[in-house]
Amino acid sequence: MIGKVTKGNNFTGLLSYVLDKPGAKYIGASQLSGEQSSQWAAQFMRVAAKRRRTEYPVAHYSFSPPPNQPMADETAYRYAQKFCQRMGHENCQWLLVRHTDTKTENGEDRDHFHLVVNRVTIDGTRTVSSFNDWYRSQAAHRALSEEFELQKVPSVWETDRRNPSTGQIRRVRRQNREYAEGKRSTPADPIILTELQDRIDKFCQDRPNLTDLVERLLSSGVNVRIQPASTGGLGISYQLGSVAVAGSSLGRAYTVKGLQQRRGVAYYPAYDDPILKLFLKDEWYDWRYLDQNRNRPRIRQKPTSAEPTPGAAQEPPQKPKSTQPELSPASTSRPRSKPDFLNEEEYRQWVTQVAPVIDAYLKHKGVTIIEGNRFRIYKRGQDLVLEQQRDNRTLMIAHNTEEGSWEKTNYFPVERSIAQHIVERSVPAMQRTMRPPYAWFNLRDSGPPPSKPDLLGEEEYRQWVKQVAPVIDAYLKHKDVTIIQGKRFRIYKRGQDLVLEQQRDNRTLMIARNTSEGSWETRNCFPVERSIAQYILEQSVPSLLRIMRPPDAWFNLCDSESQLSPGDVLNRQEYQHWVNTVAPVLFAYFEHHKTPTFEGKRFNAYRHFQSVSLKQRHNSQTLMMARKTSEGSWEPDTCYSVEYATAKYILSEFLPAMRLHNPSIEVNSSSTPTPTPSKPPAATPSSTPPPKASQSPAATPSPTPAPTALPTPSQSPATTASATPTQPPPQFLSEQEYQQWVNTVAPSLNTYLKHQGGRMVEGDRFRTYKRGQYLVLEYRDGSDTLILGRPTGNGSWETPDPVPVSVKREDANYILERSIPLMQRQMSQDKKRAQNKKRSRSRQLDISD
Repeated sequence: MIGKVTKGNNFTGLLSYVLDKPGAKYIGASQLSGEQSSQWAAQFMRVAAKRRRTEYPVAHYSFSPPPNQPMADETAYRYAQKFCQRMGHENCQWLLVRHTDTKTENGEDRDHFHLVVNRVTIDGTRTVSSFNDWYRSQAAHRALSEEFELQKVPSVWETDRRNPSTGQIRRVRRQNREYAEGKRSTPADPIILTELQDRIDKFCQDRPNLTDLVERLLSSGVNVRIQPASTGGLGISYQLGSVAVAGSSLGRAYTVKGLQQRRGVAYYPAYDDPILKLFLKDEWYDWRYLDQNRNRPRIRQKPTSAEPTPGAAQEPPQKPKSTQPELSPASTSRPRSKPDFLNEEEYRQWVTQVAPVIDAYLKHKGVTIIEGNRFRIYKRGQDLVLEQQRDNRTLMIAHNTEEGSWEKTNYFPVERSIAQHIVERSVPAMQRTMRPPYAWFNLRDSGPPPSKPDLLGEEEYRQWVKQVAPVIDAYLKHKDVTIIQGKRFRIYKRGQDLVLEQQRDNRTLMIARNTSEGSWETRNCFPVERSIAQYILEQSVPSLLRIMRPPDAWFNLCDSESQLSPGDVLNRQEYQHWVNTVAPVLFAYFEHHKTPTFEGKRFNAYRHFQSVSLKQRHNSQTLMMARKTSEGSWEPDTCYSVEYATAKYILSEFLPAMRLHNPSIEVNSSSTPTPTPSKPPAATPSSTPPPKASQSPAATPSPTPAPTALPTPSQSPATTASATPTQPPPQFLSEQEYQQWVNTVAPSLNTYLKHQGGRMVEGDRFRTYKRGQYLVLEYRDGSDTLILGRPTGNGSWETPDPVPVSVKREDANYILERSIPLMQRQMSQDKKRAQNKKRSRSRQLDISD
């Protein structure tokens, strides 16, 4: 029988969770009347109120019998009665419910029971103590399992291994299920606790010595730490990856004492301690602490020989035969020549060269620790640590400064041969493994080198550095990395220096530093072949510029004489003119409607005090974030990347729709100059017909301000005189205005009809409904139709050609300003109401199975 104990103070929530769960079955109760959970909760609380000082009157016991021994309802009721008697709840109210929603790992049904108990007795004289209730419940379950002839399950303190938590088991099941369904590319991540237990059990099968066990664990990637325990003995802890756990947390068999008693590991302090100290180094305990506790009296349970006399000389015990004689102190203290260590300056340069590559490799792998055959690297906070795998000796501890360079915290003795091996073998191997996909080099080999290479002169080399270094530095900042590698070249930052090297032979091509004046200077003139320098200028640098192409880079991407391409973006000057045109219209819209947000089909606009912002809806990309200055102009925070197609669409489609919402929006030509794009338009002015009065000023570039998008009857005669004879009267919308109005209103009406279940919606003045694929908006009395259209699939709405529709400007503005906001507000309120109702239904006491 597996049992669980929890306590709380909410009878209503617990009963709602226990009784309302699908598959729940009420079995019986004691000293309760009624048939509904509300009645039982009231009786529970009425008795608990007699002892108001009891903070947690709710006792929740859940137990599950073995799956191969199902328990009938009558048997479960008798089991609950005797369990309450053993726990001291014989004079308390309780209720028993069966749940059938759990299964074993093999898919077998396993029912479990919930026992809700009131800790306050029925007469209110006392509260049953909860002291040691978990241990008392385990004892009660063991006794009742024998009485009811159930399968006995050992308690936690009786097992050698500690089981993983319920959350860890559920996590593994969920990840395996996602892997089977194809939602996850790898199987479930192993549980560290179980992985450590399995490795230790595997290495203890042949009953090794403690030194052999520690060596095997270290070779398999498990770090071991041994230190004095508070009881005077030794404590052991294990670390796998970034997770460290004490031996007692794994189970009784994984402490130093448990390894000897339950796994047969031999430990002889006089012989094993020196070897363990060689293995563990800083992870070993302090010898002075051991000397202070060595004379502590200990009880010998099974003496194997007679007690020696106080004056007799004691001989050390004979060490048993070891399976690995090379681990003895004699073998570890062989005479050897004096090692050649790096001095402090060489060590500093070595750290500066090795640390950036190791840090980039850890970021490339996405892990915090990597262990190889000879070395181990990991991140410890902000520090980067390099250790030897054999003896855990630290070789380097470095941290990255604010300037981007790497500094050592301490000087560690590193042999010259080891340092040379890392520089010549390990670092190139890491660089070959990374090979990022965003390398900017051309990954083709140029062929065998010429017999007599043509090298650059000193002046040519300095000019070449001034052309290449700024582009490489801008690309590293654009990618926000410190090193990039390709098949032919490698670039990285080393402190304030920018380094360019050949990948094949690690030959340095450039080491440049940015001066205070903004120019790039090189300390040395490295021999660079003319073909390589020309390849970098003609292939690599243009590739970099094509990848970056930000509008605010140090180079100009918008050549006024070049032809427009789909990916071209506004330059800084064009972006400023575009902001001065768009921002006032958005600000006037927010001022008129008294709202801080606007959500459209393609764009969302926001206002925050004197600032406005514009974002694309499908990817939340910011197009504009501008602030209104005291002089009335608009100042953008930064120059965002805006394509010409997007900017043109906003000027010709989005802004007229905003003005359609508010015809009174006027843009001052002095504060918002008309943008003059540096690239030629698609059509010449001579081939473009004269603009209508209904067109927006952004639709047709003109040196003079255009009239308002939607003219009203109160406009000046000069404006109305410029209208064509075929233009409809001012009180009606023109064809272009009507189409924009339909594209704005129809999606909101269609969404509202879906929200209402497709029924007809009638208001005070209008009504809307669906007629097949067409959306209809008409007056309530049916006198005239305002909209008869269907979606085309590309975001617009089309109307039948033979159906003439004329819409008054007053009615169009009424629908935009009154009807549509009212529908959106009602849908938002209904959505919030549904969420609150769902949340109230799912609210339950935090007591799980």
